[in-house]
Amino acid sequence: MSRVDPVLRLQALIASAGADAEAAEWAAHGLSAWLNFGGSIPLPRCLGLPASPKDIRIRLRNRWLAEAFTLLADDTTPWKSAQRLRDAARHFEAYKWPAWESDPMPPSHATDIQRMLFFARKNAEFPATTEMFRKIMSETE
Repeated sequence: MSRVDPVLRLQALIASAGADAEAAEWAAHGLSAWLNFGGSIPLPRCLGLPASPKDIRIRLRNRWLAEAFTLLADDTTPWKSAQRLRDAARHFEAYKWPAWESDPMPPSHATDIQRMLFFARKNAEFPATTEMFRKIMSETE
C-alpha cells in the first residue's frame, strides 16, 4: 500500500470540499491563517481548537454528556436532571464500562443513553459530582 503525503491528502480534502463543505471551509481558513502567519500561531489555535489533546477530549466528552442529558432531562429542575445523568453515568461505569472499554464502538444492543455514555467515557473520565455535571450542561446549552 502506498503512503499518501498527509499534506497532499488534506489539500485534496479541502479542494473537493469533502462531504461537508462547511467543515472544509473551516479547515481551509485555519490552515490559511497558520500558513499566512508562518506557523508562528499554533495550528490548533488557528482552527479554534483547544491547545491540548486532553482539552479536546474533555470537550468531546462534554458534548456526548450534553446529548445524554437531553434524553434524561425532564420537567424537573436542571439540578435533578444533572443528578439523573450522574447516576446513569455511575451505573454505566460500574456495570457496562468494564466489559466495553476495550471496544472501539458500543455493542449493537446498547441503548441510546448507553451509546452516548460510551463515547463520553471513551474520551475522558466522568465528572465526580452533580455540580460538575450541571456545570457541563449549563455550558453546552
